[in-house]
Amino acid sequence: MISENYMEFMLQYMKFEQMHPKFTSFIRNHLKAGIPEGTIVELTVTRPDLMFNEF
Repeated sequence: MISENYMEFMLQYMKFEQMHPKFTSFIRNHLKAGIPEGTIVELTVTRPDLMFNEF
């Protein structure tokens, strides 16, 4: 039996993949060849409405 958390994750992932097909395609292409040990992957998201506000 698949847990509810896993099902929720997969639903959210599929939604993300539909909204950002280039991002998921980019990641998939780089994972195919493998990522060498020591590689650093960084992702920064800056929302325009939060750029100058304190968090």
